[in-house]
Amino acid sequence: MTKLSSNEEQVVEIQAGDLSADHWSLLLSADPEREKILDYLPSCRIFCIERQAQVIAIALLQYVAEKDVAEDSASPEKCELINIAVAEDFQGQGLAKRLIQHCIDIAKGLACQEIWIGTGNSSLSQLALYQKMGFRIVEIVPDFFSAYSPKIIENGIVCQDMLRLKRSLL
Repeated sequence: MTKLSSNEEQVVEIQAGDLSADHWSLLLSADPEREKILDYLPSCRIFCIERQAQVIAIALLQYVAEKDVAEDSASPEKCELINIAVAEDFQGQGLAKRLIQHCIDIAKGLACQEIWIGTGNSSLSQLALYQKMGFRIVEIVPDFFSAYSPKIIENGIVCQDMLRLKRSLL
């Protein structure tokens, strides 16, 4: 477990085997499909913020090494932020921003050239935060969330499409 100190809370890195019911509750609030989380979890680093031993925020960072088949050489590596969640009682306190910045710093340390993030078309506050942090919309994946049951509804909008954003780390 890696701890970085702060005034009130700490960012910790944990292993998948150390996920508690509280961690899972947050993960499932960001992605209600447990099977999907289990698919991508093994390839992620897990960061969370704890306050007085209570898990209040979580983010997964996935390192992706892409291979350019035509050139038969490694293309620039990227990282992707997946499944960012803050407990409802702690939202609006800058915790998501702090976690995202921590993951950006980790990605830079891994020599990633870019970092990606995806969000639903209905996730208005998340979309605003990501853009404020330098991410730009680069792709729309139509109907990405359409198969989720029950349907995800945020801000009175049915979540159907994924917006993919990226930020250069150079």
